[in-house]
Amino acid sequence: MPPAQVWGCWNGYALTAGLRTRFIQASQMLHELARQDGEIALNRCLKKYCNYDLLIIDELGNLDYGKRYADLLFAVVGGRYLKRSTIVTTNTIFQEWNTFFPNAMCVTTLVDKLMHKSELVVIKGKSYREREATERAAARNKRRKEQKTKPAIDEKQKNEEPSKSSVGRITKSTSQKNSKGG
Repeated sequence: MPPAQVWGCWNGYALTAGLRTRFIQASQMLHELARQDGEIALNRCLKKYCNYDLLIIDELGNLDYGKRYADLLFAVVGGRYLKRSTIVTTNTIFQEWNTFFPNAMCVTTLVDKLMHKSELVVIKGKSYREREATERAAARNKRRKEQKTKPAIDEKQKNEEPSKSSVGRITKSTSQKNSKGG
């Protein structure tokens, strides 16, 4: 099952169980937090993310972030730590998180809080997006080959068989000759 569907299942289960749930791209959440003017606005936004029963942060590590973004993620994870459930999706192993959070002192503690009392789910294999793209490309190539051979077949049919409109004319002219006594 593709990761988005897996998280969608968790999200759907949480919603049917009556839990307040939020699924958000990591970059969207961090940019929103970073845009806050002043401490009061930032605290209000942090509180919003800390109060969901389940927060699913998607695609962490697909972009590089500065130290401030690491601190903001740390604030969200710290605010939820041992109180609320958090799911984080990433293609990067924890040991490499310092590559997208360079110069951030809190990365080790951030990973530690995420891993404490958690379950790590590792999904191995080809990307479902890659598989679907390969299947679409194969289908598109097949259609193109069929379209290239189709005009040649149509030309043969035109030369071999008279069209329906010409058949109709031939029949009509023959029937007119027969009706005149020909």
